[in-house]
Amino acid sequence: PRDGWLARMPDDDWRMVIETNLWPVFYTCRAVCRPMMRKRAGSIVNVSSIVGIHGNWGQTNYAASKAGIIGFTKSLARELGSRGVRANVVAPGYVKSQLTDVLPEAATAAMLQNTPLGRLGEPEDVAGAVRFLCSDEASFITGDVLLVDGEERRLHAWDFVHCPANAKQHVGVAYLPPAHAAGAPEATPCVRSQHVRTMGKPPDPPGAPAPASASHGP
Repeated sequence: PRDGWLARMPDDDWRMVIETNLWPVFYTCRAVCRPMMRKRAGSIVNVSSIVGIHGNWGQTNYAASKAGIIGFTKSLARELGSRGVRANVVAPGYVKSQLTDVLPEAATAAMLQNTPLGRLGEPEDVAGAVRFLCSDEASFITGDVLLVDGEERRLHAWDFVHCPANAKQHVGVAYLPPAHAAGAPEATPCVRSQHVRTMGKPPDPPGAPAPASASHGP
């Protein structure tokens, strides 16, 4: 995995993610825009991620690449609009895939709890959004971002705690439902991640359980 704390991220991890996620969008759109402009018709739909909108702890490289797709597409829509070509973005939330299949159960539970629809997305959900934006029904939509995330509520960095007692670790942090969320399962006292403390954790809401101890260090 290329995820990691920015202060410790190697150049290669930054470059690899940007080159993998952002460069192909540039090359593909550059290749198709001239033929579309000549025909004065066409629809470009790029796929980003909700991480490109909300950000995510330990994914500055991934978030930058996905946010770049959004800014790129909005600019492209302005360039091509006068030629009758539209450009939009689909930003999926957590969708069932080989990547989500390997997440710890606690991570999946946290996602489901923070999604009002109570399920992960399906590939067909994303395909349907892309199909709509390509259709004539979306002929007056361009430069827009269509979220396909089940209205997922964003988990904050301070809701990610290191708790080996009741969760598997994933990228150095255990993903758990917020202990102070309504209806959240009760968790054993956890040691808050040093990385989260370093980032500057806001005060706990009233009634939140205090951690058994706290990590300290530079």
